[in-house]
Amino acid sequence: MGVKTLMPGCSAGGLHVDYPYWAMDPGKPVSPALMMQVIWMMEPFSKENGGTWVAPGSQRYQTHVDKSRFAEEAIQLQGNAGDVVISHELRY
Repeated sequence: MGVKTLMPGCSAGGLHVDYPYWAMDPGKPVSPALMMQVIWMMEPFSKENGGTWVAPGSQRYQTHVDKSRFAEEAIQLQGNAGDVVISHELRY
């Protein structure tokens, strides 16, 4: 498990993929899920304090991060302390 803490006033982080989907062997099973990620909001996530950006459905891209596509499809997570975001990898 890793923790990333960004302090007030820090610069924006770069885009990244949490799993190299393009490198996966298509012969691997799709069920059960091959990985899962959980983001626990220890503090509120808001637009004002820089909540994490995600692109729903991007696990299906099966390619490197495309900055222009991400900019079009991304949403900024918002929630209260104690909320969680759970995502898992699916192959279609």
